[in-house]
Amino acid sequence: MTAATLKSPAVNKFEVDVHAAPLTPYLVMVSSGTDTNSLTTVGGIFTDVAGAGEFDVKGATGTCDIHRVVVTSLTKATVLSGNFDTAPLDPNDPPEVEIQIEKPRSRRDVLRSYRARLPTGATRPS
Repeated sequence: MTAATLKSPAVNKFEVDVHAAPLTPYLVMVSSGTDTNSLTTVGGIFTDVAGAGEFDVKGATGTCDIHRVVVTSLTKATVLSGNFDTAPLDPNDPPEVEIQIEKPRSRRDVLRSYRARLPTGATRPS
């Protein structure tokens, strides 16, 4: 599953987990503050051979002010896009409160990932 998670102000953490094309770089862009439409690149992800990758920011000023997240390949193909404004976090929320944007993996992606992990010469079970 590909997901972005914004944790409560008590935790002050933003995480992105990607399951996409293997050995591929992706850009993580967010909007925050008063201009919710202006995206800024805050980092990147390089997926492993199985197509998994992660990115996080913890304890930075403005982390809990993120409104929108977009994860794209270098060719601008969107892997994840969403808006956290539908359930904004309150400064009084306990540490376990978080909001998440998810994109389930397709069956095709799961098969591609499974095949990528097979040893050389092995075949998948029928």
